[in-house]
Amino acid sequence: MRKLILLLLFIPLVSFGQNDFRKMFWGESQEVLKEKYPDAEFVSEKGGGMTTLSNTDSVLGMEATVTYMFDDNKLFAGAYLFYHLAYLSGDEKLKNFNSVSKRLNDKYEMERDDNWYKENYKDRPEHLGHAIALGN
Repeated sequence: MRKLILLLLFIPLVSFGQNDFRKMFWGESQEVLKEKYPDAEFVSEKGGGMTTLSNTDSVLGMEATVTYMFDDNKLFAGAYLFYHLAYLSGDEKLKNFNSVSKRLNDKYEMERDDNWYKENYKDRPEHLGHAIALGN
């Protein structure tokens, strides 16, 4: 009886503790993605041993390409590409990047690692906007 109670308490913790990406849980299939977004028009690409499905959507009020990455038909990563960032100055790109990054990290309960720019751009902070535009 004690084991059953512990098991029943454990199941909800596991369910709520999983990370997700836009309604998808890691490990779900492409078919599940299409069921969750029946009106979305996905562009499929294969390469590097994986399949990506991308569509244009609103993310935090901004137009973006949302990409879902599958390995062996299991979701393992997701990414956003914000178009309008490419046309902004370096300072504006950095400001928007910090805003979007903070909001997404808060939503997905993640921590940001800023070592990449502290190490690579400490002597060239004016190039941070360009680094962000390149996807760094």
